[in-house]
Amino acid sequence: MAAQGPAATATAFEMVDIPGKGNGLVATRNIKAGEQILAETPAFVVTPRECTEAGIAAAVAKLSLSDRDVFYSLALADHLVPLGPHLGRFKNNSMEVYDTAGGVFLVGSRFNHSCAPNVSRRWDTPAAKMRFVASFDIEQGTELEIAYAVLCAPRDQRQQMLQRLFGFKCTCRACTLTGDAQVKSDERRAKTEIIRDLVPKLIARPVKLVELAKQGLALIEEEGIVTGTASFAWDCFQAAAAYGDVESAKAWAVKNLELQEREAGVESSEYKQVSQLQHNPRLHGSWGVAGRVQAVPKP
Repeated sequence: MAAQGPAATATAFEMVDIPGKGNGLVATRNIKAGEQILAETPAFVVTPRECTEAGIAAAVAKLSLSDRDVFYSLALADHLVPLGPHLGRFKNNSMEVYDTAGGVFLVGSRFNHSCAPNVSRRWDTPAAKMRFVASFDIEQGTELEIAYAVLCAPRDQRQQMLQRLFGFKCTCRACTLTGDAQVKSDERRAKTEIIRDLVPKLIARPVKLVELAKQGLALIEEEGIVTGTASFAWDCFQAAAAYGDVESAKAWAVKNLELQEREAGVESSEYKQVSQLQHNPRLHGSWGVAGRVQAVPKP
């Protein structure tokens, strides 16, 4: 059955049975890196207070009959069955929106997981849509996969998290590495996460901040991951803005846009915002907050 989506992207994929995974989405044509595959409004959104079996049931009851049928066809892992048919499916399929709330996407929920995804997803708050963007060139017939959980963790930690949250063992290409390749992959991912945590805390040391951000970016790109890369360039832009370095800020805005194109997409509100800052970084709220001008390394 073909997955339903916006008219502009409806021919990019179809839903098929994936051996060992159940339903999944497969490209029906070649897709270019940076192409928006799907931009979907959630069928419903619930706050943490509403996240109960009764609360989800009430939200589902407001859907059309056809959308309700789709909801009840979504995955329900065995370990979530005791939560009830509504809360269990919500836990199994929802994605974070508006920072704290959760939303159900009747098409987007069909993407399967990979620890080396070829599709990035990003919630666009102003547009109230989840955008799914091709991280790489994707050939016709290839399964389209997103990340359900944290990517920059060693394989054992990723496996434990996926088993606990979604009830499956990941067999993606990153999780089936062996020997030295697997050890090096774990090291790169663990180091990337440490760097990601440190970088924003180094605003008082902008040269060190950029040095570490570049290391993190190189590590995650070596892993073949696009999801999460743009944040490194954004941290560097903010450092350049804080210290009033116009040329560095412009250069990091350009780098951020280069990465955002394959992560949030050129149609995203975030991409458009950074496009404005690329031309006039002084528009950013943190401009000059460091209280002194200092050169910040460029990309």
